[in-house]
Amino acid sequence: MSHHRRLWILGLGLLTIIGGFTYWQRSSSEPPPPPSSSISYNSGPGNWAMFGRDSARTHYIAKASPQPKGTLKWRLATKAPLLASPAVVDGVVYVATGDNRFLAVDSAIGQIRWEYPVSGPIDSSPAVADGLVYVGQRDGQLLAIDIATGILRWDFKTDGPIYSSPLVAEGTIYVGSSDKGLYALDAAKGTLRWRTSLKGGISASPTLSDGILAVGSRGKNIYFIDPDTGSKRLVYETTRGIEASAAAIGDTFYVGGGDGVVNAIKGNAKRHFFERAIRFAWTQFYIWGIAPEPPHQSGYVWSVRLARQPFYSSPAVGTDMVYIGSPDGKVYALDAASGEKRWEFDTGYVVHSSPAVVDNTLYVGSDDGSLYALDSRSGEKLWQFVTQGRITTSPAVADGVIYFGSDDGYLYVLE
Repeated sequence: MSHHRRLWILGLGLLTIIGGFTYWQRSSSEPPPPPSSSISYNSGPGNWAMFGRDSARTHYIAKASPQPKGTLKWRLATKAPLLASPAVVDGVVYVATGDNRFLAVDSAIGQIRWEYPVSGPIDSSPAVADGLVYVGQRDGQLLAIDIATGILRWDFKTDGPIYSSPLVAEGTIYVGSSDKGLYALDAAKGTLRWRTSLKGGISASPTLSDGILAVGSRGKNIYFIDPDTGSKRLVYETTRGIEASAAAIGDTFYVGGGDGVVNAIKGNAKRHFFERAIRFAWTQFYIWGIAPEPPHQSGYVWSVRLARQPFYSSPAVGTDMVYIGSPDGKVYALDAASGEKRWEFDTGYVVHSSPAVVDNTLYVGSDDGSLYALDSRSGEKLWQFVTQGRITTSPAVADGVIYFGSDDGYLYVLE
């Protein structure tokens, strides 16, 4: 055995032991109280109940008829850019405006049913479940508003702005805050069930699939968490902070990173006790040229670099495809199993909007002010609707109608 090889093994062993002791943490807290209700998002036909439509943030509807043709049905004027994506449930559109209002609007004719004054512009897309609509504010408050009356039922204060969109499932609402906390609240009462501290603030929205809660942070990690207790089951490291939300098919989560890489990760993977220390040591020896390339992290399925800038677009996922808008101006379709590129469509501008896929059509906004309808199988452009501002929000699709906001201050409704 060479001298360099012996040094590598000895150093690796020492760093493994030291790193293992520093990395391992045990929680001595009591288990959180059970939720007082079974409130969950309404994902029935014709509903788009939250950002991404459902708790897995799929942005996907398998079948729909008819498909929108891109004709303006109505639009609602506000006095500032619309920053948050709408939700649509049972014939009502719920949308936060940039002019300090939260609105419930009749989806058929655009008439405002009620409005609730908020503390400022809102980035958090609403979530609707069992008679309540939930939305986060930049002042750190999460609001629960009665959908029938527009009256506040309860609120909860975090210590930082909320950009994340809430998720409601089985009596619990999950939301991330810029105060580095991921919160689980009783959905009916607004009382805290648990809070877990993450490295870096949270702008991504939490995703729940296959009994796994996932969220990325600006601290360069993607966390996979037990939704009942808040304990971290897997921490997946990236090279830059995460701004975009994950989408999931079963236990596989897809997320675009701050480094321009799209990752596919098994959220139920187990991280070995010494893995972090081993990878750190192995990587250093690899850089020094005295060790082979280090193995992938636990949970790794595939990764593909599509850009050099951060992703803000969250993926849409179908049964076998992943669709994502890129900061390089393109919309990509990737094979869900391998990450292989199937097609790309170039808008020529940054794509902040997260795509929605309905049957065989993909809808996505671009910073050129256009909403595009693309064939999800080939990437061919079917039609294009032009607004007078950037479209950074993501379209919601319900009963063959598209709802989206623009920086020009209008909520657009197309059929």
